[in-house]
Amino acid sequence: MKKYIFLIVLINCFSCQMQSDTNRNQRESLSIKTSKSPLSTTNDSHNKSQNGKKIIRTASSRFEVIDVVQAINDISELVLLHEGYISDQNMSDIEGKQNAQLILKVPADSLDIILRKCSNIAIHLDYMKVNSKDVSEEYVDLLTRLKTKKEVHKRYIDILRTKAGTIEELLTAERKIGVLQEEIEAAQSKIRYYDDKVQLSTIEIQIYKREVITAQVESRLVPFWDNAENGFIGGWNMIIRLMILLIGLWPLVLIIGILYYCRRRLGLKWNKS
Repeated sequence: MKKYIFLIVLINCFSCQMQSDTNRNQRESLSIKTSKSPLSTTNDSHNKSQNGKKIIRTASSRFEVIDVVQAINDISELVLLHEGYISDQNMSDIEGKQNAQLILKVPADSLDIILRKCSNIAIHLDYMKVNSKDVSEEYVDLLTRLKTKKEVHKRYIDILRTKAGTIEELLTAERKIGVLQEEIEAAQSKIRYYDDKVQLSTIEIQIYKREVITAQVESRLVPFWDNAENGFIGGWNMIIRLMILLIGLWPLVLIIGILYYCRRRLGLKWNKS
């Protein structure tokens, strides 16, 4: 009987030891995963922010193309391929001269390749400019001020929750909370604005098709006899128009003739008398 009791106790101890080892291994595995997660997140953030710097990149370009409509389609496909979009597009066609203005929003990492491919569309490049603005200092300053304002905001919230202080102090705390809330929202909005500008670069593109003047060139090649023929026809048409004008004035000519005849008859009568 004692042997059975000893065997049962031994089995229980062994199972408890196994369970303890399993729990310890699970805790170590969880600890390893937890310690690795912030590191990977930090590395991703580090890569995305270009070593912690916040740089806003913009570009502008103007070039001539063979076909403005086709160039717009090519640029649209290129921007879509790089997960960007066209935020503004204007096109005009005045007296055969086609122009178009495009505002592109593209990932900052794709700005250079998009500019290079756009230059391949051009038959003549007028200019291409790329600007970079480092806003890291302003960005860090915003984060610092935002953190400070949140801490002060939290302290005023604690004062209202605990109702520690006089009525005047509580009213002052409420007013401060309102002001701080507005400042916090403004800072957060500015931070989002910088994040958007850093992640998406802006490209301003102007494209045009040069006007081809053919009328003047053709007029210089017109032979002399063609000009003479046109002059003769023009003169004959002028004579015809003059005759039609005179025919249309026959009532006035008739009245003038009658007045002249009457005046002449009256003049003869006065001379005889």
